[in-house]
Amino acid sequence: EAQEALVELGTRTPAPTSHVRIGGRELAGLSRNRAVELGRRLRDAAGLGAWTRDGDDPWYAARILTPDDASKALDITTRHSTSGLDHAARQLNAILSESHVPEANSLEDWKAAFATMADVRETLEVFRPEVFDIPLKEHIAATATRDWRDNREIEMGWLERWRIRQQTKRLLRPGRPPANLHEELVSASEQREHWFELVGGGGRPEISPRLDEGLALLGSLTADLEWLDDRLQPGPDGQTLTSLPLARLRERLKALAARPDRIAVLPQVTAVLDEMREAGLGPLVDDLARRGTPTEQVTAEVEHVWWASLAQEITVRDPAYGAHDGAGLRRDVAEFAEADRDHQKATVERVRSAVARNVREVLSDNPAHEALVRAEAGKARRHKPLRDLMPQASTTLTAIKPCWAMSPLVVASTLPPGRWFDVVIFDEASQVQPAQAISAISRARQVVVAGDERQLPPTNFFTVVSDDESDSSAGADDALTEGFESVLDVLAAALQTRNLTWHYRSRDERLIAFANESMYDGRLTTFPGTSIDSAVTFEPVDGQAEVQPGVDAIETTDGEVARVVELVLEHARNRPSESLGVIALGIKHADRLEDAITEALRSAPDVAAFFDEAREERFFVKNLERVQGDERDAIILSIGYGKTPHGRVLHRFGPLNNEGGERRLNVAITRARARMTVVSALRAADLDPSRLKARGATMLRDFLAYAESRGVAADDGTLFEAAPATSDPLRSDLARRLRREGLTVHEDYGTASHRIDIAIEDPYHRGRALVAVETDGDRYAALRSTRDRDRLRPEQLARLGWVHERVWTTDLFRDPAREIARL
Repeated sequence: EAQEALVELGTRTPAPTSHVRIGGRELAGLSRNRAVELGRRLRDAAGLGAWTRDGDDPWYAARILTPDDASKALDITTRHSTSGLDHAARQLNAILSESHVPEANSLEDWKAAFATMADVRETLEVFRPEVFDIPLKEHIAATATRDWRDNREIEMGWLERWRIRQQTKRLLRPGRPPANLHEELVSASEQREHWFELVGGGGRPEISPRLDEGLALLGSLTADLEWLDDRLQPGPDGQTLTSLPLARLRERLKALAARPDRIAVLPQVTAVLDEMREAGLGPLVDDLARRGTPTEQVTAEVEHVWWASLAQEITVRDPAYGAHDGAGLRRDVAEFAEADRDHQKATVERVRSAVARNVREVLSDNPAHEALVRAEAGKARRHKPLRDLMPQASTTLTAIKPCWAMSPLVVASTLPPGRWFDVVIFDEASQVQPAQAISAISRARQVVVAGDERQLPPTNFFTVVSDDESDSSAGADDALTEGFESVLDVLAAALQTRNLTWHYRSRDERLIAFANESMYDGRLTTFPGTSIDSAVTFEPVDGQAEVQPGVDAIETTDGEVARVVELVLEHARNRPSESLGVIALGIKHADRLEDAITEALRSAPDVAAFFDEAREERFFVKNLERVQGDERDAIILSIGYGKTPHGRVLHRFGPLNNEGGERRLNVAITRARARMTVVSALRAADLDPSRLKARGATMLRDFLAYAESRGVAADDGTLFEAAPATSDPLRSDLARRLRREGLTVHEDYGTASHRIDIAIEDPYHRGRALVAVETDGDRYAALRSTRDRDRLRPEQLARLGWVHERVWTTDLFRDPAREIARL
């Protein structure tokens, strides 16, 4: 999440750039929601003027909390930036001059000078001015206690002390002597030194009679400046107003007074700024103010700092992430895939060994069975029926041949009653009626039913024979295609169910996408093909016919038959290596197509080899009921139904109008491996949804819309809707970088839910995708096993012609240039 968030923030214009990071303790107390909330509040404060765009705000971070404070701050700065400070300076320096003290150049100098002058004046109220003429060390010692002198190792006799005390008394002013002469002398000595330092030499002090006036003026000025200092941030060099030289103080006061607009907003934003500092975001606030960050960029900066701090904390605390090695991970994946393939290959030998071991054990334990089976095998004729042989040598027979395959219709006539097998497996179980399955189920201890309940149900197509072979009514077709309940339907309610969702047949998922969405709710895992052009094409024809007596539908038209014949011959000539099948929705249309193709082949000897019955996957023409289980590289799906000569559509579609008609159509549209061509005299727009009552007929309209769009999208309101595209900032950033390298890139490539993150076209074969780039994002994590993620999916994409490349998002986040170069 941190990586994706930081990449997404980096794509914004302008991108956030703060280098501030939050420490671990502050970060631990700052949740994602809290960070978002503070970001919004700081944005609002910036909008009110918490700082200026030029980053030069003398009032920045000043603690002016109330309108009264704002008014007082404005008064002080205005008064002292105009005449107040200069007037005070003149008055104070004049008093210093009257006292023969050099002029001061700062408030601190004034305070020191006036403090010394005040102390000297107090000394002169006790002593005569002559006290400043002589050193006072002997006087201090003579008036001190014995302990004081002993501590300082001063030896002074009584007579000497008496003499010096007498001298000291002559230094006192007339009047009542001080209570503690010694302390007064110490103070006088200190004042003497301070005075000499102040005036730069010796001499008796002369204190201006306006000292009190100066002290009052200085006190007022100091109080104003200290009040501001308590609320202002120190200057760039850390100096306060009271410590600044007079010239710089004057400049700063002028700068403060020049921005009264900034004072007005401070009561509104100070609380927010305090809250930011309490949350550990003070350095970020200072950084934004210094750079004059615009209001609209504040939230992005806060988010950037929070996510970057989180990523930094994870890097430090999580060794697996901090020491991530993408190349090493790819090596691990390759080694796992190879080991898994080796394991799979070795399993074949393990199974064969187990079967051989079982055969040896069974033959050893049952020599009579072996003799009987060998005797039967040696006969040229008159073999015992399996029904008779099975009870006598079942263990040996099933050991020699562990897997038996037969139709459920012949089980009862082939095998005697009894449980002869461990497991019976039904394939295409949706076409097996329960009564036909009972014999097989009763001859095993367990049953596995494999089938697709969304494909053909059991029908009478292969078991019903019409009494009147010339009967061509729709009723006869309906009788042949009427559906029944299957053993799959019955047992699905009783047995544990596991869905096999990976679809391997289609080499291009657009061949299965419609069925996936409309019949399987998008649950199938499908794989995109490498062709940018769709594997689904639509061939419209002008198909009209008269409604024949006794028939309520137009099931076949000359125009469509002719076009299908052309397409079949064209395929045989241009793609002879690809197998082909033709599927018709109706029986009559299938018969007409087969007759027309047979007739056309009489005059096309150049394609005779393609239609050879001995081909591994020979050409076929079949109707809906006969095609389940078949698949071909290419399929021509001929709809057959047409319009009246007046252009009217009768909206009668044979078996599709019956219950379960959508299952029949689902079979027809899922037989192609590489490409499918839909030939139809009808378009989706020709069919009125209000007249389509059966789901099969509605699905036909939707499928026609899908085919007309070449497998891209369908009309509004149809069943098909491609899985929504996903947003992945890391993937989008990678795609942008690849495009800058001159490559043609498709993001989120495919139609199903598990798409290829980035498909890169072959630069030498335009229209063909070459490289499938997949990250380790949500889709990777959604695959349930390591085998699915790191072997089966890459192998299936490779079978479809892709070069699969895994990009670890951590590598992409830390060093995108290296990943671009590798790709």
